Amino acid sequence: MQKSIVSIVLGFIIGVSGSEISFEFFDANSAAYFPVSGLSSAVITNNGLVVSFSVNTGTMNRVGSYGFGITSGVTGNSTSAIDPGESLLAIFDHDVEITALDFRQFTAGEVFNVIFDSADHLITRDDLTQKVSAIYSGIHWFIAAGTAVEFTVIPGSSISLDGFTVTVVPEPEVTGLTALALAAGIFATRRLRRRQI
Repeated sequence: MQKSIVSIVLGFIIGVSGSEISFEFFDANSAAYFPVSGLSSAVITNNGLVVSFSVNTGTMNRVGSYGFGITSGVTGNSTSAIDPGESLLAIFDHDVEITALDFRQFTAGEVFNVIFDSADHLITRDDLTQKVSAIYSGIHWFIAAGTAVEFTVIPGSSISLDGFTVTVVPEPEVTGLTALALAAGIFATRRLRRRQI
């Protein structure tokens, strides 16, 4: 009985934190798709994680098979991409790690910029881990709850961001509960074995 209770508690604690959560702006067939086109801001809840999205100018825009971008009055604006002078901002309600970015339009010579904690994180097409599907993965960028993350491009670039994936970072209380549940499970198992001998 004790063993099964400990397993349930441990499974619940591990399931709540550390889970991968995707946010998809382009693929309407994806389970992680969120229709934000035409909005200047949106609050989205996905698997318990609340994210506030906003743009610095214009509105978010999904254009047919071309991609996701920002529609604004910026000169040379591509409505299916993020252009110089345009930014998509995201603020998470929990600590997260950004683990992957998914792009649609990303050509050689262009540079995407993810800004957080006053630092630029520049990505070129050569940095993509999967060039054909335009995915940048294998990253572990820690973002504290309430920190603004800015997705933008440098001058001369026009890039469509399809979406991104994050992992929720366990809070210290959750880590403590996990350790406590694990210790209780070990204790209960040892005690049960002693009784059987």
